[in-house]
Amino acid sequence: MRLNVLVLIVVFCFSVQSSAAGFEQGVTAYRNGQYQQAFKIWHRLARNGNRRAQYYLSFMYTKGVGTAKSADRAGHWLHKAAENGLAAAQLTLGLMYLDGQQGLEQDQQQGVYWLRRAARQRDPEAEYNLGVVYYEGTGVRQDHRQAIAWYRRAARQGHKRAQYNLGVIYQAGLQVKKDYQKAVYWYRQAALQGHPKAQNNLGVMYDKGWGTAQNYHEAAKWYLLAARQHYAVAQYNLVYLYAKGLGVKKSDTEALKWYHAAARNNHTLAQYHLGTLYRSGTLVQQDYTVALDWFGKAAKAGYVEAQFALADMYVRGQGVAPDYRSAAYWYRAAAQQGHTLAQYYLGSLYAVGRGVRKDYAKAHAWFNAAAQHGLAEAQHDLALLYFRGVGTARDYHKAYSWFRRAAGQGHKEAQNRLGQMFEHGDGIARNYRQALKWYLKAAARGHVRAQYHLGRLYAAGLGVAKNTAEALKWYKKAARQGDLQSMVMLARLKK
Repeated sequence: MRLNVLVLIVVFCFSVQSSAAGFEQGVTAYRNGQYQQAFKIWHRLARNGNRRAQYYLSFMYTKGVGTAKSADRAGHWLHKAAENGLAAAQLTLGLMYLDGQQGLEQDQQQGVYWLRRAARQRDPEAEYNLGVVYYEGTGVRQDHRQAIAWYRRAARQGHKRAQYNLGVIYQAGLQVKKDYQKAVYWYRQAALQGHPKAQNNLGVMYDKGWGTAQNYHEAAKWYLLAARQHYAVAQYNLVYLYAKGLGVKKSDTEALKWYHAAARNNHTLAQYHLGTLYRSGTLVQQDYTVALDWFGKAAKAGYVEAQFALADMYVRGQGVAPDYRSAAYWYRAAAQQGHTLAQYYLGSLYAVGRGVRKDYAKAHAWFNAAAQHGLAEAQHDLALLYFRGVGTARDYHKAYSWFRRAAGQGHKEAQNRLGQMFEHGDGIARNYRQALKWYLKAAARGHVRAQYHLGRLYAAGLGVAKNTAEALKWYKKAARQGDLQSMVMLARLKK
Protein backbone atom coordinates (compact mmCIF):
# COMPACT_ATOMS: atom_id res chain seq x y z
CA MET A 1 0.00 0.00 0.00
CA ARG A 2 2.81 2.38 -0.87
CA LEU A 3 1.94 5.89 -1.98
CA ASN A 4 1.52 6.04 -5.72
CA VAL A 5 2.90 9.50 -6.35
CA LEU A 6 1.94 10.57 -9.82
CA VAL A 7 3.99 12.61 -12.22
CA LEU A 8 2.18 15.43 -13.93
CA ILE A 9 -0.16 13.52 -16.20
CA VAL A 10 -3.14 15.28 -17.69
CA VAL A 11 -5.94 13.14 -19.00
CA PHE A 12 -7.76 15.11 -21.65
CA CYS A 13 -11.43 14.39 -21.20
CA PHE A 14 -12.37 15.68 -24.61
CA SER A 15 -15.65 13.83 -24.58
CA VAL A 16 -16.90 16.22 -21.90
CA GLN A 17 -18.63 19.22 -23.42
CA SER A 18 -17.18 22.58 -22.47
CA SER A 19 -19.39 25.58 -21.91
CA ALA A 20 -16.76 27.73 -23.57
CA ALA A 21 -16.64 27.50 -27.33
CA GLY A 22 -13.08 28.77 -27.25
CA PHE A 23 -11.95 25.89 -25.09
CA GLU A 24 -13.45 23.43 -27.59
CA GLN A 25 -11.53 25.12 -30.37
CA GLY A 26 -8.37 24.41 -28.41
CA VAL A 27 -9.43 20.78 -28.05
CA THR A 28 -10.01 20.46 -31.78
CA ALA A 29 -6.66 22.04 -32.57
CA TYR A 30 -4.87 19.72 -30.13
CA ARG A 31 -6.59 16.65 -31.58
CA ASN A 32 -5.49 17.67 -35.07
CA GLY A 33 -1.89 18.07 -33.96
CA GLN A 34 -2.04 21.86 -34.20
CA TYR A 35 -0.31 22.27 -30.87
CA GLN A 36 0.80 25.88 -31.27
CA GLN A 37 -2.75 26.90 -32.18
CA ALA A 38 -4.12 24.98 -29.16
CA PHE A 39 -1.52 26.71 -26.98
CA LYS A 40 -2.58 30.18 -28.22
CA ILE A 41 -6.27 29.47 -27.60
CA TRP A 42 -5.74 28.04 -24.12
CA HIS A 43 -3.22 30.72 -23.18
CA ARG A 44 -5.79 33.44 -23.96
CA LEU A 45 -8.47 31.59 -21.98
CA ALA A 46 -6.08 30.94 -19.11
CA ARG A 47 -5.30 34.64 -18.78
CA ASN A 48 -9.03 35.20 -18.51
CA GLY A 49 -9.31 32.74 -15.62
CA ASN A 50 -10.41 29.52 -17.38
CA ARG A 51 -9.12 26.93 -14.93
CA ARG A 52 -9.16 23.99 -17.34
CA ALA A 53 -7.17 25.99 -19.85
CA GLN A 54 -4.74 26.87 -17.07
CA TYR A 55 -4.37 23.20 -16.19
CA TYR A 56 -3.71 22.13 -19.79
CA LEU A 57 -1.27 24.98 -20.29
CA SER A 58 0.68 23.60 -17.36
CA PHE A 59 0.87 20.27 -19.13
CA MET A 60 2.03 21.87 -22.39
CA TYR A 61 4.81 23.78 -20.60
CA THR A 62 5.84 20.63 -18.76
CA LYS A 63 6.14 18.55 -21.93
CA GLY A 64 7.19 21.32 -24.30
CA VAL A 65 4.18 20.72 -26.53
CA GLY A 66 3.26 23.75 -28.66
CA THR A 67 5.72 25.89 -26.71
CA ALA A 68 9.16 25.72 -25.12
CA LYS A 69 9.51 23.66 -21.97
CA SER A 70 9.34 25.69 -18.81
CA ALA A 71 9.04 24.24 -15.33
CA ASP A 72 8.42 27.70 -13.89
CA ARG A 73 5.53 28.48 -16.26
CA ALA A 74 4.13 24.98 -15.78
CA GLY A 75 4.14 25.50 -12.02
CA HIS A 76 2.61 28.95 -12.37
CA TRP A 77 -0.39 27.76 -14.36
CA LEU A 78 -0.84 24.62 -12.29
CA HIS A 79 -1.06 26.76 -9.15
CA LYS A 80 -3.52 29.07 -10.88
CA ALA A 81 -5.79 26.15 -11.84
CA ALA A 82 -5.56 24.71 -8.33
CA GLU A 83 -6.30 28.03 -6.67
CA ASN A 84 -9.28 28.42 -8.98
CA GLY A 85 -10.68 25.18 -7.58
CA LEU A 86 -9.97 22.59 -10.29
CA ALA A 87 -9.80 19.29 -8.41
CA ALA A 88 -7.56 17.62 -10.99
CA ALA A 89 -5.02 20.45 -10.62
CA GLN A 90 -5.21 20.32 -6.83
CA LEU A 91 -4.62 16.58 -6.91
CA THR A 92 -1.67 16.89 -9.31
CA LEU A 93 -0.14 19.73 -7.31
CA GLY A 94 -0.54 17.79 -4.07
CA LEU A 95 1.20 14.73 -5.47
CA MET A 96 3.98 16.85 -6.94
CA TYR A 97 4.66 18.53 -3.59
CA LEU A 98 4.68 15.17 -1.82
CA ASP A 99 7.36 13.84 -4.14
CA GLY A 100 9.17 17.07 -5.11
CA GLN A 101 8.50 16.76 -8.84
CA GLN A 102 8.76 19.08 -11.83
CA GLY A 103 11.04 21.58 -10.13
CA LEU A 104 8.88 21.91 -7.01
CA GLU A 105 10.76 21.58 -3.75
CA GLN A 106 9.38 18.69 -1.73
CA ASP A 107 6.89 19.94 0.83
CA GLN A 108 4.78 17.17 2.27
CA GLN A 109 2.55 19.49 4.28
CA GLN A 110 1.73 21.48 1.14
CA GLY A 111 1.10 18.20 -0.62
CA VAL A 112 -1.41 17.13 2.01
CA TYR A 113 -3.04 20.60 1.90
CA TRP A 114 -3.76 20.33 -1.83
CA LEU A 115 -4.92 16.73 -1.56
CA ARG A 116 -7.43 17.88 1.05
CA ARG A 117 -8.65 20.64 -1.25
CA ALA A 118 -9.26 18.08 -4.00
CA ALA A 119 -10.78 15.56 -1.60
CA ARG A 120 -13.33 18.14 -0.42
CA GLN A 121 -14.63 18.04 -3.98
CA ARG A 122 -14.98 14.26 -3.66
CA ASP A 123 -12.11 13.52 -6.01
CA PRO A 124 -11.62 9.76 -5.44
CA GLU A 125 -7.93 9.78 -6.37
CA ALA A 126 -7.30 12.50 -3.82
CA GLU A 127 -9.29 10.61 -1.20
CA TYR A 128 -7.27 7.49 -1.92
CA ASN A 129 -3.95 9.32 -1.65
CA LEU A 130 -5.01 10.95 1.61
CA GLY A 131 -5.62 7.43 2.86
CA VAL A 132 -2.09 6.52 1.85
CA VAL A 133 -0.45 9.54 3.53
CA TYR A 134 -2.34 8.96 6.77
CA TYR A 135 -1.54 5.25 6.70
CA GLU A 136 2.16 5.92 6.22
CA GLY A 137 2.41 9.16 8.19
CA THR A 138 3.65 11.21 5.22
CA GLY A 139 3.31 14.92 5.97
CA VAL A 140 0.82 14.17 8.75
CA ARG A 141 0.85 12.28 12.02
CA GLN A 142 0.24 8.63 11.25
CA ASP A 143 -3.42 7.84 11.83
CA HIS A 144 -4.76 4.51 10.60
CA ARG A 145 -8.35 5.37 11.48
CA GLN A 146 -8.19 8.44 9.26
CA ALA A 147 -6.51 6.40 6.54
CA ILE A 148 -9.26 3.80 6.57
CA ALA A 149 -11.91 6.52 6.53
CA TRP A 150 -10.38 8.09 3.40
CA TYR A 151 -9.99 4.69 1.75
CA ARG A 152 -13.68 4.05 2.38
CA ARG A 153 -14.68 7.35 0.79
CA ALA A 154 -12.66 6.59 -2.30
CA ALA A 155 -13.77 2.96 -2.39
CA ARG A 156 -17.44 3.91 -2.27
CA GLN A 157 -16.83 5.98 -5.38
CA GLY A 158 -15.44 2.93 -7.12
CA HIS A 159 -11.71 3.59 -6.66
CA LYS A 160 -10.27 0.12 -7.18
CA ARG A 161 -6.94 0.64 -5.41
CA ALA A 162 -8.77 1.93 -2.34
CA GLN A 163 -11.08 -1.08 -2.52
CA TYR A 164 -8.08 -3.39 -2.74
CA ASN A 165 -6.37 -1.70 0.21
CA LEU A 166 -9.50 -2.11 2.33
CA GLY A 167 -9.53 -5.78 1.42
CA VAL A 168 -5.94 -6.13 2.61
CA ILE A 169 -6.70 -4.22 5.81
CA TYR A 170 -9.70 -6.38 6.71
CA GLN A 171 -7.97 -9.63 5.73
CA ALA A 172 -4.92 -8.92 7.87
CA GLY A 173 -6.76 -7.08 10.66
CA LEU A 174 -4.57 -3.99 10.29
CA GLN A 175 -5.87 -1.56 12.94
CA VAL A 176 -9.35 -3.06 12.53
CA LYS A 177 -10.92 -6.29 13.65
CA LYS A 178 -10.03 -9.03 11.19
CA ASP A 179 -13.06 -9.60 8.98
CA TYR A 180 -12.70 -12.01 6.07
CA GLN A 181 -16.21 -11.33 4.78
CA LYS A 182 -15.51 -7.61 4.44
CA ALA A 183 -12.18 -8.47 2.83
CA VAL A 184 -13.99 -10.63 0.28
CA TYR A 185 -16.48 -7.84 -0.39
CA TRP A 186 -13.84 -5.21 -1.11
CA TYR A 187 -11.59 -7.57 -3.06
CA ARG A 188 -14.58 -8.43 -5.24
CA GLN A 189 -15.36 -4.75 -5.93
CA ALA A 190 -11.80 -4.13 -7.05
CA ALA A 191 -11.53 -7.46 -8.88
CA LEU A 192 -14.62 -6.72 -10.94
CA GLN A 193 -12.81 -3.60 -12.15
CA GLY A 194 -9.84 -5.69 -13.25
CA HIS A 195 -7.45 -5.05 -10.36
CA PRO A 196 -5.04 -8.03 -10.69
CA LYS A 197 -3.91 -8.13 -7.05
CA ALA A 198 -7.52 -8.02 -5.90
CA GLN A 199 -8.41 -10.80 -8.34
CA ASN A 200 -5.58 -12.92 -6.98
CA ASN A 201 -6.49 -12.23 -3.36
CA LEU A 202 -10.14 -13.02 -4.03
CA GLY A 203 -8.90 -16.28 -5.51
CA VAL A 204 -6.96 -16.92 -2.30
CA MET A 205 -10.10 -16.34 -0.22
CA TYR A 206 -11.99 -18.95 -2.28
CA ASP A 207 -8.96 -21.25 -2.26
CA LYS A 208 -8.70 -21.18 1.55
CA GLY A 209 -12.39 -20.79 2.34
CA TRP A 210 -11.82 -17.51 4.14
CA GLY A 211 -14.90 -15.31 4.42
CA THR A 212 -16.71 -17.48 1.89
CA ALA A 213 -17.32 -21.15 1.17
CA GLN A 214 -14.24 -22.90 -0.18
CA ASN A 215 -14.58 -23.11 -3.93
CA TYR A 216 -11.59 -24.14 -6.02
CA HIS A 217 -13.46 -23.45 -9.26
CA GLU A 218 -13.97 -19.82 -8.23
CA ALA A 219 -10.40 -19.62 -6.99
CA ALA A 220 -9.11 -20.82 -10.36
CA LYS A 221 -11.36 -18.34 -12.18
CA TRP A 222 -9.98 -15.34 -10.30
CA TYR A 223 -6.39 -16.57 -10.38
CA LEU A 224 -6.71 -16.98 -14.13
CA LEU A 225 -8.05 -13.45 -14.63
CA ALA A 226 -5.11 -12.03 -12.68
CA ALA A 227 -2.63 -14.38 -14.35
CA ARG A 228 -3.72 -13.21 -17.79
CA GLN A 229 -2.73 -9.71 -16.67
CA HIS A 230 0.76 -11.12 -16.04
CA TYR A 231 0.43 -10.99 -12.27
CA ALA A 232 3.13 -13.44 -11.21
CA VAL A 233 1.65 -14.38 -7.83
CA ALA A 234 -1.59 -15.53 -9.47
CA GLN A 235 0.36 -17.43 -12.11
CA TYR A 236 2.25 -19.20 -9.35
CA ASN A 237 -0.98 -19.97 -7.46
CA LEU A 238 -2.42 -21.62 -10.58
CA VAL A 239 0.46 -24.10 -10.58
CA TYR A 240 -0.79 -25.83 -7.44
CA LEU A 241 -4.40 -26.04 -8.66
CA TYR A 242 -3.36 -27.61 -11.97
CA ALA A 243 -0.86 -29.94 -10.27
CA LYS A 244 -3.54 -31.21 -7.87
CA GLY A 245 -6.57 -30.91 -10.15
CA LEU A 246 -8.39 -28.51 -7.81
CA GLY A 247 -11.12 -26.54 -9.57
CA VAL A 248 -9.51 -27.38 -12.91
CA LYS A 249 -8.62 -30.53 -14.79
CA LYS A 250 -5.34 -31.92 -13.47
CA SER A 251 -2.61 -31.07 -15.94
CA ASP A 252 1.15 -31.15 -15.48
CA THR A 253 1.44 -29.33 -18.80
CA GLU A 254 -0.64 -26.40 -17.54
CA ALA A 255 1.19 -26.43 -14.22
CA LEU A 256 4.52 -26.14 -16.03
CA LYS A 257 3.14 -23.45 -18.31
CA TRP A 258 2.21 -21.27 -15.33
CA TYR A 259 5.48 -22.06 -13.55
CA HIS A 260 7.31 -20.68 -16.55
CA ALA A 261 4.99 -17.68 -16.83
CA ALA A 262 5.48 -16.75 -13.17
CA ALA A 263 9.22 -17.31 -13.39
CA ARG A 264 9.50 -15.08 -16.47
CA ASN A 265 7.67 -12.43 -14.46
CA ASN A 266 10.40 -12.64 -11.79
CA HIS A 267 8.51 -14.70 -9.22
CA THR A 268 11.45 -16.01 -7.22
CA LEU A 269 9.69 -19.07 -5.80
CA ALA A 270 8.63 -20.10 -9.30
CA GLN A 271 12.19 -19.63 -10.51
CA TYR A 272 13.54 -21.70 -7.63
CA HIS A 273 11.02 -24.52 -8.09
CA LEU A 274 11.64 -24.61 -11.83
CA GLY A 275 15.30 -24.97 -11.00
CA THR A 276 14.57 -27.96 -8.77
CA LEU A 277 12.41 -29.57 -11.49
CA TYR A 278 15.10 -29.23 -14.15
CA ARG A 279 17.79 -30.36 -11.73
CA SER A 280 15.92 -33.51 -10.75
CA GLY A 281 14.28 -34.18 -14.13
CA THR A 282 10.79 -34.07 -12.61
CA LEU A 283 8.06 -33.34 -15.21
CA VAL A 284 10.77 -32.09 -17.57
CA GLN A 285 13.87 -33.51 -19.16
CA GLN A 286 16.76 -33.14 -16.74
CA ASP A 287 18.86 -30.16 -17.72
CA TYR A 288 21.45 -28.85 -15.29
CA THR A 289 22.18 -25.81 -17.45
CA VAL A 290 18.56 -24.65 -17.34
CA ALA A 291 18.38 -25.45 -13.62
CA LEU A 292 21.50 -23.36 -13.01
CA ASP A 293 19.94 -20.45 -14.93
CA TRP A 294 16.70 -20.46 -12.91
CA PHE A 295 18.52 -20.87 -9.61
CA GLY A 296 20.76 -17.99 -10.66
CA LYS A 297 17.82 -15.67 -11.31
CA ALA A 298 16.21 -16.46 -7.96
CA ALA A 299 19.55 -16.26 -6.15
CA LYS A 300 20.29 -12.81 -7.57
CA ALA A 301 16.86 -11.71 -6.36
CA GLY A 302 17.95 -12.74 -2.86
CA TYR A 303 16.05 -16.02 -2.44
CA VAL A 304 18.13 -17.91 0.09
CA GLU A 305 17.25 -21.48 -0.92
CA ALA A 306 18.18 -20.69 -4.52
CA GLN A 307 21.51 -19.27 -3.35
CA PHE A 308 22.22 -22.48 -1.47
CA ALA A 309 21.15 -24.68 -4.40
CA LEU A 310 23.29 -22.67 -6.80
CA ALA A 311 26.32 -23.06 -4.54
CA ASP A 312 25.68 -26.79 -4.32
CA MET A 313 25.59 -27.10 -8.11
CA TYR A 314 28.91 -25.27 -8.39
CA VAL A 315 30.43 -27.69 -5.87
CA ARG A 316 29.09 -30.74 -7.70
CA GLY A 317 29.88 -29.40 -11.16
CA GLN A 318 26.30 -29.73 -12.38
CA GLY A 319 25.71 -27.70 -15.54
CA VAL A 320 29.10 -26.08 -15.07
CA ALA A 321 32.68 -27.08 -14.26
CA PRO A 322 33.25 -27.41 -10.49
CA ASP A 323 33.83 -23.90 -9.21
CA TYR A 324 34.52 -23.56 -5.50
CA ARG A 325 35.04 -19.81 -5.68
CA SER A 326 31.51 -19.30 -7.04
CA ALA A 327 30.23 -21.86 -4.56
CA ALA A 328 31.80 -19.90 -1.71
CA TYR A 329 30.24 -16.68 -3.02
CA TRP A 330 26.72 -18.12 -2.99
CA TYR A 331 27.19 -20.05 0.26
CA ARG A 332 28.23 -16.74 1.80
CA ALA A 333 25.16 -14.97 0.38
CA ALA A 334 22.89 -17.62 1.88
CA ALA A 335 24.88 -17.83 5.11
CA GLN A 336 24.54 -14.10 5.68
CA GLN A 337 20.78 -14.59 5.52
CA GLY A 338 21.00 -17.21 8.27
CA HIS A 339 20.89 -20.38 6.15
CA THR A 340 22.29 -22.97 8.53
CA LEU A 341 23.67 -25.48 6.01
CA ALA A 342 25.24 -22.67 3.97
CA GLN A 343 26.98 -21.43 7.12
CA TYR A 344 28.31 -24.91 7.78
CA TYR A 345 29.50 -25.55 4.21
CA LEU A 346 31.10 -22.11 4.02
CA GLY A 347 32.94 -22.93 7.25
CA SER A 348 34.05 -26.21 5.69
CA LEU A 349 35.46 -24.39 2.65
CA TYR A 350 37.46 -22.08 4.92
CA ALA A 351 38.69 -25.08 6.90
CA VAL A 352 40.15 -26.79 3.81
CA GLY A 353 40.88 -23.69 1.69
CA ARG A 354 38.67 -24.47 -1.29
CA GLY A 355 37.44 -21.44 -3.25
CA VAL A 356 38.73 -19.26 -0.43
CA ARG A 357 42.02 -18.82 1.39
CA LYS A 358 42.28 -21.31 4.25
CA ASP A 359 41.24 -19.49 7.40
CA TYR A 360 40.44 -21.47 10.53
CA ALA A 361 39.23 -18.38 12.36
CA LYS A 362 36.56 -17.83 9.69
CA ALA A 363 35.80 -21.54 9.69
CA HIS A 364 35.30 -21.29 13.45
CA ALA A 365 32.98 -18.29 13.06
CA TRP A 366 30.74 -19.99 10.48
CA PHE A 367 30.73 -23.34 12.31
CA ASN A 368 29.69 -21.44 15.42
CA ALA A 369 26.84 -19.70 13.56
CA ALA A 370 25.51 -23.01 12.26
CA ALA A 371 26.08 -24.74 15.61
CA GLN A 372 24.03 -22.10 17.39
CA HIS A 373 21.19 -23.01 15.00
CA GLY A 374 21.42 -26.60 16.19
CA LEU A 375 23.18 -28.29 13.27
CA ALA A 376 24.88 -31.38 14.71
CA GLU A 377 27.62 -31.52 12.05
CA ALA A 378 28.59 -27.93 12.80
CA GLN A 379 28.53 -28.58 16.53
CA HIS A 380 30.90 -31.51 16.04
CA ASP A 381 33.31 -29.59 13.80
CA LEU A 382 33.26 -26.58 16.13
CA ALA A 383 34.06 -28.89 19.04
CA LEU A 384 36.95 -30.36 17.06
CA LEU A 385 38.43 -26.88 16.52
CA TYR A 386 38.24 -26.23 20.27
CA PHE A 387 39.71 -29.66 21.00
CA ARG A 388 42.67 -29.10 18.70
CA GLY A 389 43.06 -25.38 19.34
CA VAL A 390 42.74 -24.53 15.65
CA GLY A 391 41.29 -21.14 14.69
CA THR A 392 40.75 -20.48 18.39
CA ALA A 393 42.40 -21.15 21.73
CA ARG A 394 42.31 -24.79 22.82
CA ASP A 395 39.42 -25.25 25.21
CA TYR A 396 38.52 -28.80 26.30
CA HIS A 397 35.53 -27.57 28.26
CA LYS A 398 33.95 -25.98 25.15
CA ALA A 399 34.97 -28.97 23.07
CA TYR A 400 33.19 -31.29 25.49
CA SER A 401 30.12 -29.02 25.56
CA TRP A 402 29.75 -28.95 21.77
CA PHE A 403 30.54 -32.67 21.34
CA ARG A 404 27.84 -33.34 23.93
CA ARG A 405 25.25 -31.25 22.03
CA ALA A 406 26.01 -33.00 18.76
CA ALA A 407 26.06 -36.41 20.44
CA GLY A 408 22.67 -35.70 21.99
CA GLN A 409 21.33 -35.39 18.43
CA GLY A 410 22.72 -38.83 17.55
CA HIS A 411 25.88 -37.64 15.80
CA LYS A 412 27.99 -40.81 15.96
CA GLU A 413 31.38 -39.14 15.45
CA ALA A 414 30.65 -36.78 18.35
CA GLN A 415 29.60 -39.77 20.47
CA ASN A 416 32.87 -41.51 19.64
CA ARG A 417 34.84 -38.32 20.48
CA LEU A 418 33.13 -38.13 23.85
CA GLY A 419 34.11 -41.72 24.48
CA GLN A 420 37.72 -40.85 23.71
CA MET A 421 37.67 -37.79 25.96
CA PHE A 422 36.36 -39.86 28.87
CA GLU A 423 38.79 -42.70 28.18
CA HIS A 424 41.87 -40.48 28.01
CA GLY A 425 40.79 -37.79 30.46
CA ASP A 426 41.13 -34.96 27.94
CA GLY A 427 40.13 -31.91 29.96
CA ILE A 428 37.71 -33.99 32.05
CA ALA A 429 38.08 -36.69 34.69
CA ARG A 430 38.91 -40.08 33.19
CA ASN A 431 35.83 -42.29 33.36
CA TYR A 432 35.86 -45.66 31.58
CA ARG A 433 32.20 -46.32 32.27
CA GLN A 434 31.25 -43.05 30.58
CA ALA A 435 33.65 -43.87 27.75
CA LEU A 436 31.94 -47.25 27.34
CA LYS A 437 28.52 -45.60 27.32
CA TRP A 438 29.39 -43.22 24.46
CA TYR A 439 31.29 -45.83 22.46
CA LEU A 440 28.24 -48.08 22.68
CA LYS A 441 26.00 -45.30 21.33
CA ALA A 442 28.33 -44.60 18.42
CA ALA A 443 28.97 -48.29 17.72
CA ALA A 444 25.26 -49.01 17.58
CA ARG A 445 25.10 -46.44 14.76
CA GLY A 446 27.84 -48.27 12.88
CA HIS A 447 30.83 -46.11 13.82
CA VAL A 448 33.77 -48.37 13.04
CA ARG A 449 36.30 -46.81 15.43
CA ALA A 450 33.81 -46.86 18.30
CA GLN A 451 33.34 -50.58 17.61
CA TYR A 452 37.11 -51.06 17.76
CA HIS A 453 37.34 -49.08 21.02
CA LEU A 454 34.57 -51.20 22.54
CA GLY A 455 36.54 -54.31 21.64
CA ARG A 456 39.53 -52.90 23.54
CA LEU A 457 37.53 -51.99 26.64
CA TYR A 458 35.83 -55.38 26.83
CA ALA A 459 39.14 -57.18 26.21
CA ALA A 460 40.92 -55.21 28.95
CA GLY A 461 37.96 -54.99 31.36
CA LEU A 462 37.98 -51.18 31.45
CA GLY A 463 34.72 -49.70 32.72
CA VAL A 464 33.14 -53.12 32.46
CA ALA A 465 33.86 -56.73 33.46
CA LYS A 466 36.40 -58.34 31.15
CA ASN A 467 34.47 -60.18 28.43
CA THR A 468 36.36 -61.77 25.57
CA ALA A 469 33.18 -62.81 23.74
CA GLU A 470 31.98 -59.18 23.70
CA ALA A 471 35.41 -58.02 22.62
CA LEU A 472 35.35 -60.49 19.73
CA LYS A 473 31.86 -59.37 18.76
CA TRP A 474 32.84 -55.73 18.42
CA TYR A 475 36.17 -56.46 16.77
CA LYS A 476 34.33 -58.56 14.18
CA LYS A 477 31.84 -55.74 13.47
CA ALA A 478 34.68 -53.28 12.95
CA ALA A 479 36.71 -55.77 10.88
CA ARG A 480 33.74 -56.30 8.54
CA GLN A 481 33.95 -52.57 7.83
CA GLY A 482 37.63 -52.93 6.96
CA ASP A 483 39.23 -51.75 10.21
CA LEU A 484 42.79 -53.13 10.14
CA GLN A 485 43.46 -52.78 13.87
CA SER A 486 40.35 -54.83 14.62
CA MET A 487 41.53 -57.51 12.22
CA VAL A 488 44.87 -57.67 14.06
CA MET A 489 43.17 -57.88 17.47
CA LEU A 490 40.87 -60.64 16.24
CA ALA A 491 43.85 -62.67 15.13
CA ARG A 492 45.52 -62.22 18.54
CA LEU A 493 42.43 -63.20 20.53
CA LYS A 494 41.93 -66.34 18.46
CA LYS A 495 45.43 -67.66 19.21
